[in-house]
Amino acid sequence: MRPTTDSFDPTTVAAQFTRLFDLLSAPTDQPTLEWLLVTDGSPASTIDYTLSIDGDLGGAIDSWCRELVPDSFEITTTTDPLDRLSPAEPDAAPEAEALERYRPPRYRAVEFVGCPDRRDDWQTTLTPYDAFHETDTRPPLATVVSTLANATVPMAVQVLVTPHADWRHHARDRRRRLTNGRDTLSQRLVDDWITSTNTDANTADPTVNSRLDALDDKDARRSFTVTARAVATTTDPDESLPELTTLQTAFAPLSGDHYRIEGREQTGDDAQALFEALRNCVAVDPEHTSLRTKLPWTDHASPALVMDSRERPALCLLDASALPADAQRALAPTPTDEHGLTRPARDRLERYRDPGLTLGYAQSADGEADAAPISLPSSLQPLHVG
Repeated sequence: MRPTTDSFDPTTVAAQFTRLFDLLSAPTDQPTLEWLLVTDGSPASTIDYTLSIDGDLGGAIDSWCRELVPDSFEITTTTDPLDRLSPAEPDAAPEAEALERYRPPRYRAVEFVGCPDRRDDWQTTLTPYDAFHETDTRPPLATVVSTLANATVPMAVQVLVTPHADWRHHARDRRRRLTNGRDTLSQRLVDDWITSTNTDANTADPTVNSRLDALDDKDARRSFTVTARAVATTTDPDESLPELTTLQTAFAPLSGDHYRIEGREQTGDDAQALFEALRNCVAVDPEHTSLRTKLPWTDHASPALVMDSRERPALCLLDASALPADAQRALAPTPTDEHGLTRPARDRLERYRDPGLTLGYAQSADGEADAAPISLPSSLQPLHVG
């Protein structure tokens, strides 16, 4: 996709991401949706911004994407953008000098994890996408694109999306525990062995009310499991792997009051493992209800982020107007004077589908032609053909 300075419509975004959940949930073998940003790190490099899906939903997702983005966005089919992470074509015969300089690939990576303050705070809200529009704040992806724009080695940022199972029963159980003052292990020990909790006093506690409100605001029926990671790699002995501190904090603005997103840097074998996971499009399954997460004093952070349709767009939607200058240049947005015209409504075109003088084929804003031609009907030909 090539974005433009035209912004997304928040109402359209909310409706389309709600619809996306239903699209991804329909197949028996639920597919994985991938959003990807890739650069090869060369001085004149641009950033590829792509959307893909495994399984049989390619046509449905293509239509969904065209309805989601502004009409001026250019959407085309491309080859695998991850090929840009490799320094040479797979079948290329390296020169002797290149072989002499070759070094095994080195990797540095960032894995984004959801960090709940309490074990079940993954059920609470993150910052919704429209909050960035209402406050004219640059979205988190602006930092990501700026980092890639200044990269001197190949880099990729991947966001994988799968539908999360309905967890409304977990939300109801959590609400009861919060209301009754039995949300944490220490609270349950006190309630069972020392003194019963005063429910009225507990529901007046601001921290309890904050969690109850955040629980109500999260869509437990239509949530997504999101895997986000970034990898930098090089075989060039003269190039250093970049510091990824800025990238680690890129999604911090999405954090809520009780559920945060942190980027954790990985090096060595751990970074290579993330690179292989990125290459193979491996989505992480949620572990929120596993036995390990119920054990006391364990780290509740998980690379399986839980986001609903109001929060999810902030990790994947880009419009050039929200980007700093370096990011705009690297993303190579379609210039304003090259924006395609919106195709006329289908009912207006139907009168020109009848047999007659063939004029051509109606095209979408990004140049995709209709299968059926547009013709000048016989009744109108005397007005135009002399």
